[in-house]
Amino acid sequence: MLIKEEKKVAIKKEKDVIRQEMDTIKKKKDVIKQEKDVIKKKNSIKKKKDVIKQEKDVIKKEKDVIIKQEKDVIKQEKDVVIKQEKDVIIKQEKDVVIKQEENEDSFEFNSSTEESTNKKRKKSSNKKSLNKRPKSFWTKEEDQALFDAVTSFVNGRWKDVCSKDSSLTERGPRMVYQRWNTKSKYFLGANVGK
Repeated sequence: MLIKEEKKVAIKKEKDVIRQEMDTIKKKKDVIKQEKDVIKKKNSIKKKKDVIKQEKDVIKKEKDVIIKQEKDVIKQEKDVVIKQEKDVIIKQEKDVVIKQEENEDSFEFNSSTEESTNKKRKKSSNKKSLNKRPKSFWTKEEDQALFDAVTSFVNGRWKDVCSKDSSLTERGPRMVYQRWNTKSKYFLGANVGK
């Protein structure tokens, strides 16, 4: 009987040990399952992050395209406005030149007697010898002075334009007018002195 009881006790101990081992295995399985769940969550989060990154890239590309289109539209509108402003300025300046030519012509042809014309010729010949220098090429500084003077005296006379700068005074109103008339396209294109 003692042997049977000892066997029973030994079997019971072995069963307890097996149960404990099974419990530890079960706990390990639970831990592994939890770790797998964590890994799955991490993978799903990573996939979500990848999707979000792709969406951000798409949004950035669309934004760049929209910004480029808006810049192109703004540039085109700016070019149109600049062209219109140049056209208006050219028209105004042509009108001013035409009025000044009319004023000069009426002033020259309204003399009533030959004596007054002779006196004017003598005075103008004296002025020419004193105020005008010999013919020479226009410098960039003179062209810049002419451009600045004309833009500041839009509705003035050529004498007023000449009085703006000493180099223009030396040239005289007629030479200044002729220079402006021949170079106005370059002046208005901002190519002063070329």
